[in-house]
Amino acid sequence: MSKDAQNEDLDLTLREKELFDELVALLAKQGFGEQGPPRETTFAQIEKFGHRAGQMVARAIDARLTEQPAEHSATLRSFLHPFSECLRPGIAVNDTT
Repeated sequence: MSKDAQNEDLDLTLREKELFDELVALLAKQGFGEQGPPRETTFAQIEKFGHRAGQMVARAIDARLTEQPAEHSATLRSFLHPFSECLRPGIAVNDTT
């Protein structure tokens, strides 16, 4: 992972980092089993799974934030609108089409 990508990480508290690590472990187990990916697994397959997991998290955050009180919802929807294409199932985050 590039240093630029690492600099985009959220500034989480120690407890939040622990919970995040638990979520990552659960998702990795769900996608590749208890033993992790088989030796023949390609980076592209791992990356595709990571994008799917990321889209799932993005949709959950979107749903949670848009359930906020009405005065915040309009602002959030207008903010999230440019990203709505990325949140649709089947659209890769880096898809430029």
